[in-house]
Amino acid sequence: MLQMLKIITLNDMPRFYKSLFWTSIAEIAKFSTIFVVIYFVARVLGPFFEGSLFYFGGVEASFSELLLICAVGFLLMIAGYYLSIPAYRANFESTYKASAKGRIELAEHIRKLPLGFLESANPSRLSHCIMKDFASIEQANSHLVPQVFGSFVVSVVVFVGLAIYHFQMALAFFACVPLAVVILWATRRLSDYLSARHIDAVLDASNHINEYIDGITTIKAHSLSGEKFKRLERSFENLRKESIKIEVGLMPFALAVVSCMGAGIGLMIGFGREFLLRGELSVIEYLGFILVGSKAFVPLMTFAINFIELRYFVKSGQNILALRAQKEVSGSDRQIPQGNDIVIENLCFSYGARGKSKGGDFENVQGNGKDKGVIKQDLDRQDFALRDINLLIPHKSSLAIVGESGSGKSTLVKLIARFYEPSSGAIKIGNANEKASLKNIAWLEIESLMGKFSMVFQNPYLFGGSLKSNVAFGKEDASDEEIREALKSANALEFVNALPYGIDTKVSESGASLSGGEKQRISIARCNLKNSPIILLDEITSSLDVYNEFAMQRALNRLAKDKTVIIIAHKLKSVMNCDKIVFLKNGKIVESGTHKQLLALKGEYAKMWSAQNLG
Repeated sequence: MLQMLKIITLNDMPRFYKSLFWTSIAEIAKFSTIFVVIYFVARVLGPFFEGSLFYFGGVEASFSELLLICAVGFLLMIAGYYLSIPAYRANFESTYKASAKGRIELAEHIRKLPLGFLESANPSRLSHCIMKDFASIEQANSHLVPQVFGSFVVSVVVFVGLAIYHFQMALAFFACVPLAVVILWATRRLSDYLSARHIDAVLDASNHINEYIDGITTIKAHSLSGEKFKRLERSFENLRKESIKIEVGLMPFALAVVSCMGAGIGLMIGFGREFLLRGELSVIEYLGFILVGSKAFVPLMTFAINFIELRYFVKSGQNILALRAQKEVSGSDRQIPQGNDIVIENLCFSYGARGKSKGGDFENVQGNGKDKGVIKQDLDRQDFALRDINLLIPHKSSLAIVGESGSGKSTLVKLIARFYEPSSGAIKIGNANEKASLKNIAWLEIESLMGKFSMVFQNPYLFGGSLKSNVAFGKEDASDEEIREALKSANALEFVNALPYGIDTKVSESGASLSGGEKQRISIARCNLKNSPIILLDEITSSLDVYNEFAMQRALNRLAKDKTVIIIAHKLKSVMNCDKIVFLKNGKIVESGTHKQLLALKGEYAKMWSAQNLG
C-alpha cells in the first residue's frame, strides 16, 4: 500500500502529511459521535433494567449529566465538520498547487529531452501524460488518498476501542477483514492489466481522432468520412469493450470484498447473542456493538472500494514518473567558446532500434546515445545513417549539404544542432586555429549552446497568437521597432503591414492562415532578431513558387551576412555560390568542393546538376 501511495503522490508523500493528519482527525471526530449516542441511551435506559439481564450498571443519570452528554455529542459533530475545513484546504490546495507545478516542470523537462526520444514517443501519449494522467493524480490525491487513509485510521481506532472493551466481539466483527485484504492483494495484477489496456484504448482512440481531423481533406476526397472511416470506428469499439471489461472484470472482486466487510456485522450479531445469553453483555452493550459495527462498515467499505479505484490511478503515476526518469540532454559547461568554427571529427551515427512506444509506455521508448536517454546505439550494426564524417566549417563561410533523399543531410544538421548524440566521433565548436579553444558540444550546457544557433526549417511552426509574439521567440524582450526591423530584413514587413492589424494580427496554431513562404519569412525574422552567429537552413526553398523563392533568397542573403551558414538543398542552383559543397551518399561524403570543382569531377554532383538542368 505504501508503494502504491508513493507512486500516486509521485514520490512526494511528505507534502500530504498535513492533509492526511487533518483528514484522520476529522474522520475520528465524526465517528466518535456514535459512542456518545450509545452512552446517552445507556444512561437513560440502564436504570430501568436494574437486577435483570438488561442492566447496564451505574446510578441513574441526572438531567444535567444528560445535557452534558448531548453537549459533548454536539461539539464532536461540530468539531468533525470544522476539522474538515483544514483537511479539505490541505487536500485541494496541496494537490492542485503540486499538479500545476508538476505540469510546468514536466513540460520543461520534455523540452530538454533529446529529439531522438521525442521522435520515438507517441505525441498523444505525451499530451495524455501532461493532461489526463495529472488529472487522474489530482483526483486520486484530492479525494481517494485522504479517504483511503482516513478510513484506514478510523478502522484501526474502532478495532482497538472495541478490543479493549470486548475482545471477542471486536474479533468477530473484523474476522473477515483479512480475507478481504487477500482478495484485494490477489486482484492487483488483474487491475493493473485491465487499467493498462483501458488507457491504451483511450490513447488509441485519441490518436485516431487526431488522425481523422488532420486528414479530413483526404478522408473526404476518398469518401471515407463518418462511419466509413473504419479505423476510427474500430478504435471507438475497442474503447467501449475495454471500458466494459474493466468495470465487469473488477466488479465481482469489489462485491466480494464488500461482502467480506459486511459479513463481520453478521458474525458479531451471532456471537453477541451467545455472550448476551451468558450474561457477558447487556442488551445496551449488545445493541451498542451492532450500532458501532454498522457505522464502522462505512469506512471499511470506503477503504475497499477506493483502494480498488486507486489501482487504476497507479498507472497514471507510473507514466508520469517514467517520463520524468527520461534523461535530459547532458552537458553542464556554460563556458561557450568565443570562436564559431565548427569541426566534425570521425562522426558516425545510427538511429538503431527506433520505434514508437508501444501503448504509450515511456519505459519502452529508447533514446539515442550512451546513457543519454536517447536511442541506444549498436556500433557493430551496418545501418549507419552517417559514417566517418570529417568537416571543417570556418566562421563566416557557407556550406551546402546536397545529395539524394535519405542520404543523411538532415541528420547531419540535427547532429550539429545537437538534436541527437553521435554514436562515435565528435562535433566541436570554437577557434579551429587554437585547438585548445575547441570544445565538444556534448560537454556544453544545451541552453547556452543553443545561443550559437538559429534554424529555419522547411515547415516552420507558428504558435497561436500574434505575429509579434511569434517573431519575439527570437528575443522575448524585443521592442515593436526591433520586430519590424527583423521583419523588414526578412522581406516580410510588406505582407505583414497589409494584414488587418499588422504585427498584432492573430495567427492560428501552426500558422494555417499564412502561406508556406510567408511562414518561412516569419521564421527568418525570428533568426534576424536572435542574431546568432551560426545559421542552419533545411531545404527551405524546395516547395516555394518563383516569387516566394526570390523573396526568400533576398531575406537569406541579409540573414547570412557575416555568419556561418549551413544549408541543406535539393535545388543545386540555390547553393552554387556557397564556399563549399559536400555531396552525401549512403551516409558518407563522396565529393567535396566548390560548384565549379564538383562539376569538373563529373561525379555524383555533376550527374544531379545535369538531371536538374536538362530543360
